[in-house]
Amino acid sequence: MYVQEYLENDGKDLRICVIGKDIFTAYWRVGAEGEFLHNVAQGGSLCFEFIPQEACDLVLNVSKQLNINHAGFDVLISGGHFYILEFNVLFGNMGITKSGLSVEKAIYEYLLSEFVPPFPTSPTTKKVI
Repeated sequence: MYVQEYLENDGKDLRICVIGKDIFTAYWRVGAEGEFLHNVAQGGSLCFEFIPQEACDLVLNVSKQLNINHAGFDVLISGGHFYILEFNVLFGNMGITKSGLSVEKAIYEYLLSEFVPPFPTSPTTKKVI
């Protein structure tokens, strides 16, 4: 059983995706009229405009403090406050796909920037996979 306090909101929440140390993308998930869920797979719609910087800063701070380098954060605004409802690495990415972005490519590029393949001809001071 999962119990959560109901937080008044205006029928939408934010999905903020972190890859590496940066926000990869962020968008609103707007629920259908009268619906509790905002998920795109549950009939919600997307909006990539007017993303509050304060919400992005909160997510970046939490991901840095917890050493998270890949996750989708769900953020709700209620009573003028930002609440992280959940975050996980196995998040739905229909919204990302619809925007034309590639999570796989971004993760691959992040890994290449952080780790060097273990080939004998690649001298480096970076971490080796």
